[in-house]
Amino acid sequence: MAALRPGRYQARVVVRDSASGRVGSLSHDFEVPSLGGLRISTPLLSGRPGRPSGMPMITARRTFAPADVLHCRFEVYGAATDPASGRHVVSAGFAIRSAEGRLLAASLASAMTPAADGTLTRTFGIPLAAASPGRYEVVVVARDELNGRTAKVRETFVVEPGGGG
Repeated sequence: MAALRPGRYQARVVVRDSASGRVGSLSHDFEVPSLGGLRISTPLLSGRPGRPSGMPMITARRTFAPADVLHCRFEVYGAATDPASGRHVVSAGFAIRSAEGRLLAASLASAMTPAADGTLTRTFGIPLAAASPGRYEVVVVARDELNGRTAKVRETFVVEPGGGG
């Protein structure tokens, strides 16, 4: 399979339940960024607790109930390497805001600790009990402390009254 060039794409997926014969489909618009420079993966959002690996349970939804804890995981790529230590020096923080701009939760930027293989990953969980029903946005910002470059990514989700789940 060839790698996609930077640009906007749309993926279309069709599945059929072999037991019932029912068919479902979805389309997903996405952008493939240039592979140069600092960048952040699309945040993985889930209402299910993480596994022992720290990876939230993957769900194909962006709607959550107030009783859920929103679990988020992201990775940072393309950071410069410190010649002295051979490590990346990156900080990251996040904010979650309603569509009206009300702050639900935030974390100031703090150092990301690279895994043994150099991977820069962060996972966090935010209870949604204080969230009013409506549309929200997670904004993640990362900064490469070695060269001053920053990257930002946004992911939207919805809190339904007593819904989601």
